[in-house]
Amino acid sequence: MPGKWIEFEQRPHQQNNEGYISLNDRGEFLMNDLLFEKFGRPEAVTLHFDPDDCRIELQISEANRVNAIRIRERQGAWAIRSLPFLRKWDIQLKGTYFFPDLQIENDMLVLPLNTRFKTSFKRR
Repeated sequence: MPGKWIEFEQRPHQQNNEGYISLNDRGEFLMNDLLFEKFGRPEAVTLHFDPDDCRIELQISEANRVNAIRIRERQGAWAIRSLPFLRKWDIQLKGTYFFPDLQIENDMLVLPLNTRFKTSFKRR
């Protein structure tokens, strides 16, 4: 076909070897089995925010803590509801975001907001 075609040479975002987690505009984190396993299969987490470095931290917690959020299995993934947390820190989302630079540090899962990327998936 005639035209001036330019090849896209940038590497696509790929799942890292730690697994995969996303955050949608309904305030729900979804984690795959690989990450859930590497994170220690916790029953619950507490949520933390670092406004200086713009990072969210999920820390493994006992489920009976007042501020603990239980992790639930949902459609083949592990779900953590966080809408009140996002509202508290005025973290506004439109769509679903992924965290390619996540880090697991001891009993913490650290998600830098400045390196997240958005998908174009539409809800059904």
